[in-house]
Amino acid sequence: MKKLLPSLLALCVPALVSAQITIDQTDFPAVGDLYFEATDTMPSASIDLGSGSSSSQSWNFTSLSQHRLDTLAFLSPSAVPNGDQFPTADMAMTQMGGYAFATISSSEVEIMGFSGDFQGLGFVLQIPFDDPQTLVKLPTTLGTNFMDTYHFRKAFKLTGTYASFVDSAMIVHTGHSSSVVDAFGTLTGPLGQFEVLRNQTTDWTTDSVFIKGGLFGPQTWGLANFQQFGQNIPNPIVDSTITYDFLEKSFGYTMVRMITDKGTGERTSARFLVNPESVSDLNSYVSVLVYPNPATDFMYVELGQTNRAIAKISNLNGQLLSEITLTEGKNEIATSGLNSGLYLLQVQTEDGKNLLNSKISVSR
Repeated sequence: MKKLLPSLLALCVPALVSAQITIDQTDFPAVGDLYFEATDTMPSASIDLGSGSSSSQSWNFTSLSQHRLDTLAFLSPSAVPNGDQFPTADMAMTQMGGYAFATISSSEVEIMGFSGDFQGLGFVLQIPFDDPQTLVKLPTTLGTNFMDTYHFRKAFKLTGTYASFVDSAMIVHTGHSSSVVDAFGTLTGPLGQFEVLRNQTTDWTTDSVFIKGGLFGPQTWGLANFQQFGQNIPNPIVDSTITYDFLEKSFGYTMVRMITDKGTGERTSARFLVNPESVSDLNSYVSVLVYPNPATDFMYVELGQTNRAIAKISNLNGQLLSEITLTEGKNEIATSGLNSGLYLLQVQTEDGKNLLNSKISVSR
């Protein structure tokens, strides 16, 4: 692996001369690269994000909290479940318990679609984009900008409880984005100091759910009324966000990503790269760590500040497959008996307190 976030990299550049950088296709992560990414679910409003400028700036993200840790693996589409559904993709990236599929060229990185249970429906969907989403233009440097539209439409048969009332559902997603590299300078974070570009992207999205057939569904596609199912969920869901990505050349990926609500300016989350050698240090911030994800023949579950717990692995239909007793510290769980795909992991204390509900992936 060419990029395992070595801590020595930070030590080798104690003094940096601020300069504009350019990121091209050769800098983007390659198949086999693995990053560890932490999430701050309540980033402080006091963190200065700077502003668009042609002069060098500095950003300090050392105060971000590490509430969750995820592995970010870059894989060959042929090596992951349902990769054959995205024939034009040449990269698969783990994301939210599933995969994002991308095509990388000398001019841009495009998202071709997703595979996973992202809607929490209890089964995996393959979602190819009808119009791919541009993630970044290449080469990218100060002033690089673009506008993009993207959308997908996915219809599927319902199973389980909802199948008693509705035969089929369809998700329609449309998006529009405006992106610009509007600043450059020095970023100080968990891995040290680096020269970065700040890429600001505004996204406007609409997600609509349509239903057809059954007791509550019309005979032709109609917009679902979730109140019929006892859920107070708007349909469609309209959202707008502003995302600040801080891009560094040697990693070729976002070192820090701050997501804000466009309407209120509220900072909803921050994701940032950390060194895998510091995994054990995260126990002071979180109760449970799970890695690697995806797993092959085993994964680790680390418990912090608790004596014993129970891990339960189920399939996406809720069928319990295994139950493992955990102790404080690192616990190894064999996944060699599981087929490639997505599973549900629940970790509870012995008295029934829920510590973690997460999707895990097994890939061979």
